Amino acid sequence: MTDNNFEKIPGYKQPWLWFVLTPLIVVFFVGVFMLYVATVSNDGVVVDNYYKDGLGIKVRNQQDERANDLGLNAKLNLFDNKITLVLNGDLENKPQQLSLQIVHPTQDDFDINLTLTRAGYQYHGAVNQEVVGRRIIQLSPVNSDFMWRLHGDFTFPLNEPLSLKPKNI
Repeated sequence: MTDNNFEKIPGYKQPWLWFVLTPLIVVFFVGVFMLYVATVSNDGVVVDNYYKDGLGIKVRNQQDERANDLGLNAKLNLFDNKITLVLNGDLENKPQQLSLQIVHPTQDDFDINLTLTRAGYQYHGAVNQEVVGRRIIQLSPVNSDFMWRLHGDFTFPLNEPLSLKPKNI
């Protein structure tokens, strides 16, 4: 028997060659795409000044301790983008304004900073955008010598009032 009966087939027409090369070609293009995404996108979560943030932890812990010592808590109600808040605790003089931060856990573009104004025993404010998904809420006085803060971690939209409390230290 001789090999003259078989035709010579070029390598690029061999199915086993494409079976081996196809995954390699796909991995190459996916790798180039991932490199492009990694260089173009911005990770807004990373903070570049770790030392300054480390020093701030002590100050924030003192604010949490102060709120705990005063027995502070708050009930926050968000309905039709209007906020009503009732602050309870052993405060001699309740502040005229409170700072309310509604923080997105990973994207700072979705953070909302509000100032709530006191009217009687309640504080009022309005949100100018829809709040959806998981958010971290921080409440603190504006321009006060006696700083404290309250926390909450909630998923919006809400069906009931939120309860803000001092963070456990």
